[in-house]
Amino acid sequence: MKILLLGYLGDNQSAIYVGEAFKELGHDVTAIATREIVAKFGNAEGQTKILEEIDKGNYSPDIVLVLKGIEVLPKTLKQIKERFPDATFINWFFDWLVAGVPIWKNESYFDTIKMFDYYFFSAGECVTKLKEKGFDNVYYLDEACSPLHHAEVYMNAFQKKKYSSDVSFIGTLGHFNIHPDRVKYLLKIAKEGFELRIWGRIAGEMKFIPMELRPLCTQQEVINQNHSKVVKTSLVNLGLDSNINLWRGQSARIFRVMCAGGLYLSAPTKGLDEMFKLNKKDEPITDDQEIVVFYDENDLVRKLDFLLEHDAIREKIAQNGQKKVLEEHKFVDRIKEMIKIIGDKK
Repeated sequence: MKILLLGYLGDNQSAIYVGEAFKELGHDVTAIATREIVAKFGNAEGQTKILEEIDKGNYSPDIVLVLKGIEVLPKTLKQIKERFPDATFINWFFDWLVAGVPIWKNESYFDTIKMFDYYFFSAGECVTKLKEKGFDNVYYLDEACSPLHHAEVYMNAFQKKKYSSDVSFIGTLGHFNIHPDRVKYLLKIAKEGFELRIWGRIAGEMKFIPMELRPLCTQQEVINQNHSKVVKTSLVNLGLDSNINLWRGQSARIFRVMCAGGLYLSAPTKGLDEMFKLNKKDEPITDDQEIVVFYDENDLVRKLDFLLEHDAIREKIAQNGQKKVLEEHKFVDRIKEMIKIIGDKK
């Protein structure tokens, strides 16, 4: 099939992984960097430039796949559909918020969802809520890992020293309305004296970050191979999702950490136990698990103490998790699932 991919290419992440997965399965992929176009030309002119870029390519896609694509306005989507009346029109939405509002509550966005033949969400809760509102074109399709970008990497002694720590967290600090508990957990770890490093940018001003955390913030974003370097040289990698009550709302970080062979210690995001073998509340950590879950601040400290004291168990769990994601949670697996859903509906 011929795939026309519309999305954000500049961060060398999800759009790249998706395009490469289609190619690995033998499909022809062309991508247009829609977010970069709008950022360069502004919202109004950017819509015209997107259409010009499409017309210039003389495409004849079987599938037009928009990755989130908030920057592509409804009128532009309509014109793209008119250009390719025989193409299957798909969105894959790697989020659960639109303009800071849960997508199932943002009724102004409903008409946009209806424009697509298939609307896939990486957060399963979005599908559940939208189906309750009568949508029949919404499907759950999680993110995944890309072994080409997220696998273990070779490191020399300098790199190991640069990236290593007992405990690491990779993600943005700030956005306190979206990540209300992130700072709380990191602060608890710091105050308990664990060796902690925080990788990622600060959203907003550093003055809003607690004093204890500021020296631990590298303010350096790490993606792909650099992400894997942090993961593999950290004994424990933290998962602090934005909303643990969001069914299947876990961050894509879980797949990328586990692909690199890292031990993932996660908050109890709803639905994780349906995907991975983990410790339920008040259960001990065992070496047949695939991830480890903590259930409150004090439990987080107890889990860290245990994992840092039991190297063999920690390493075995990391190996189990890596095996699981490489077998079941690659982007190639997701694309196969997407194509199957489309085929079954035709």
